[in-house]
Amino acid sequence: GRDCLLLTTEGSGQWKTNSSEEDSTVLVITLGSTDLNELKRTTDLSTRSQDTFLTLSDSAVTDMNGNQLVPIGADNAHRVDEYTEDTTDPEVVAFSLDVDDGIMTVTFSETVNVTSLDTSFIRLQSAQSDTVHTTDLTSNSMAMQTVNDYIVKVSLGIDDLNRIKLVRLLALDRHSTWMTLRPAAIQDMNRNYVQQVRDGGAVQVTEYSADVTDPILTSFHLDMDGGILHLTFDETVDVNSLNISRLTLLSSSTVPGSVEQHSFSQLDPITGDGHEISYQIGKEDQHAIKLKTRLATDSSNTWLKMDPSALTDVALVPNPVSFAYIIANNFTADTTRPTLTNFLTDVNAGFLTMNFDEPVNVSSIVFTSFTVQSGRGRRFTSYQLTDGSTNSSVNGLSLVLLLSLDDLNNIKDDENLLISRDTSYLTFLLGAIKDMNGNDIAPVDALNAIQAVYYRNDTTRPELDYFELDMDAPATLLLAFVETVDYQSVQLSSITLQSAFNVTVEENRHTLRGGIVSPDDDTHITVFLDRDDINAMKYKQIGLTNVSSWLVMNEDAVVDQNGRPLVPLLNGITARLVTQHTPDTTRPQIVSFDLDMDGDGIVTLTFTETVDASTLNATQLTLQQSRSSLGVSFTHHTFSSRTSTWKLDRTVQVLSIDKIDLDELKRKNGLATYNETTYLSFSHHFVKDMSENYVVPVASNFSVVVSQFTPDTTKPSLINYDVDIDSGVLLLTFSETVNAASLDVTQFVLQNDSQRSGRVISDFKLTVDSSIAGGSPVGQDDVTVAIQIGRSDLNTIKFFTDLLTSRNDTYLTLTSDAIKDMNDNNVVVVDPEDGRPVKTFIPDTTRSRLHSFDLDMNTGEITLLFNETVDAQSLDVIQLSLLGKANRSAAEKFTLTGAQMVSSRDSTQLKIVLLIDDLNEVKRLTSLAYSQSSSFLSLTNQTLQDMNG
Repeated sequence: GRDCLLLTTEGSGQWKTNSSEEDSTVLVITLGSTDLNELKRTTDLSTRSQDTFLTLSDSAVTDMNGNQLVPIGADNAHRVDEYTEDTTDPEVVAFSLDVDDGIMTVTFSETVNVTSLDTSFIRLQSAQSDTVHTTDLTSNSMAMQTVNDYIVKVSLGIDDLNRIKLVRLLALDRHSTWMTLRPAAIQDMNRNYVQQVRDGGAVQVTEYSADVTDPILTSFHLDMDGGILHLTFDETVDVNSLNISRLTLLSSSTVPGSVEQHSFSQLDPITGDGHEISYQIGKEDQHAIKLKTRLATDSSNTWLKMDPSALTDVALVPNPVSFAYIIANNFTADTTRPTLTNFLTDVNAGFLTMNFDEPVNVSSIVFTSFTVQSGRGRRFTSYQLTDGSTNSSVNGLSLVLLLSLDDLNNIKDDENLLISRDTSYLTFLLGAIKDMNGNDIAPVDALNAIQAVYYRNDTTRPELDYFELDMDAPATLLLAFVETVDYQSVQLSSITLQSAFNVTVEENRHTLRGGIVSPDDDTHITVFLDRDDINAMKYKQIGLTNVSSWLVMNEDAVVDQNGRPLVPLLNGITARLVTQHTPDTTRPQIVSFDLDMDGDGIVTLTFTETVDASTLNATQLTLQQSRSSLGVSFTHHTFSSRTSTWKLDRTVQVLSIDKIDLDELKRKNGLATYNETTYLSFSHHFVKDMSENYVVPVASNFSVVVSQFTPDTTKPSLINYDVDIDSGVLLLTFSETVNAASLDVTQFVLQNDSQRSGRVISDFKLTVDSSIAGGSPVGQDDVTVAIQIGRSDLNTIKFFTDLLTSRNDTYLTLTSDAIKDMNDNNVVVVDPEDGRPVKTFIPDTTRSRLHSFDLDMNTGEITLLFNETVDAQSLDVIQLSLLGKANRSAAEKFTLTGAQMVSSRDSTQLKIVLLIDDLNEVKRLTSLAYSQSSSFLSLTNQTLQDMNG
């Protein structure tokens, strides 16, 4: 019933339990990690001297004559004589992260107590040193096991997992996943706290599994009062990844043919990324939804269909949202009263046109609740309507109230009422009309009477009946009037097309600057639109669809046959929606392109029409050395998604070439070096016009030659460099791709400071003993170049005690001939006065090794030859022994008692002279050092040190 542990001999290295190999009365058994961790796992075995006993079987060991051990059984187990408890803090050895399953696995240097785990002391960060892109775990994350072990699996809580995903640069891949933790995070079985892992020394994840699971919409809330759509998902999503065309609001999910639905046109994010996100619904969408009486009036008729890819999560390779068709779990009805924004008076036609801030229910109008008056206040004349009609008006933002004949005559009888705009005011009572959710309009009394924004007297002027817009080539605007007009009087500069009924910024309207008018006096006037006008409209997204095609006209836009000016169409008041719209179906084409290889790298493309910059996909664009022919290979480069446009919808698109793409372009010999080596091709997926027509593709065998080519004239410069003294490598990083074949190592000088500091300079100029790593420059054109420091150069450097011993005495200079870029531009000089400090310095950590030795028995001289420069002063000759054979156990041996150093200079070669007594003793030993075959030398690791100690 007592706990015990049978030691094993399984495993290898640190995991295997071993005993000492030296025969003795004392036998030392070194516990391997497997046995040690198993021992620590037990809670009442070997925790102190009182529970530490040893049993041995008779076969555990034999004496020198093969006699087996007298066994020690469990009944008389030997209690430990000396017990040393575990005081070593456990360390983090490695960790893995599975973002998809939300599991983090941490491996420690020894068994730890799982119950002591406190995940709130664990932090994930995006780099080894990073205090910005981090997140701390909470108690929401906990261990998945109850068994103590050196490997601990942690189940990340959903809140922790979402917080990780919210930090956009964190845990996207192995390179952006690091961990730090504080000692209180966990203890070993003897309550030793784990060693702290600080920022700057964070542990990088060893195994990383990305998020590959599609997010799911779990619920939504529609707020019709505030016009907000709230979405809740099972994980963090990218709020800006919304594809609005994949969201549809429906009244039901089960009754075919009777379902009302609405596709959104504007949803603006009002929250950041998260599993709960919100969008402000555009005013036009809000109005359209309210006009559908069986849609979104309560939660029962509020369903949302989300097609795949409507949104994505925040993974490095984004996962599209899954299909969803769900009913609202929360609904907020519209409780805000509608208001009258403005109205116009038309005495000639006998009606009032009223415009509201939201759709109203025409059938709810109470005519007797409206009063017209001649001014604002109670002293002005007024008249309360007795009847009227809505002139077939439909529910919406605008309503035409047709005055009854009696009311119109009574108003005309009053010589001070409705005779001008200054005498046209309107008041109404609470409940005069309701919005689509039954909210009464806010009343307006006589003191706050609303003045008409436009007044039409009792004279007839020409009016626009309707208009048609054809955006396909050749683009035309058809204007239909109620009477014949004079075509020669048309003023195109008084005609404006805009994207909505009421626009407040110039970006949403366009006034015509040119065009050709059909040469006939008629009720129908056709305007052949100018190409610049069409492209400007497409840029402003005007006229792309019927809902974005509105017309306003000044009164001087045209006159009738009697010279009477047009009844104007006013922005936000009488703007007219297109009656018939023909969309653009003509595909855009490339006209030309320019390439600037200097500086940051720019590609300029000119198209036949305005294109949608947001659809531009640089991965479909290829630069090539020549027009390809069937079966003929050619140098080319296809841009990555990091190369991007300036995001301006224009006929001219400017692409900023990504630094990696630009370096790769320069690396490829013969590509984009001058006009005749610069051609462009792309697929039809490269870009769309503003009407989503794909561009006409350019195949590689019909590729377009560059129009204007600007070569690279910028000198490359040294960005930083690393020195690895241990492996003898100097790693140089430049501002752009450099020509490895142009490397001249003799133009590089290493020094212990910049001369500007005024310190005495120790320096060393590399020789031809050093060369490019790998021996050949072929295939090594890159932004980084590695120099393998030759053995002779390296030993010379190590001879210096104040040069390249640490980051503090490692500086580099170079001349303009050190290296060139791919366009033969010499590198920027680094002068000795501005010697560049090293970025990363790896010191010499490899022990020096005795290469060979010479022995002169006449003079007693021993010459020691090492593989690197060693510290002569550190030589301890009593650590040297002469042997007669290579086999130490079978050889006659003599250990030196002293010697005289011939030279104290640090070098790869040291020479000593044996003491006369030692020399005579060696000669006395007849089997030792009488020939080369009987002369061997052994030394301990305490014999001497190299220059780095």
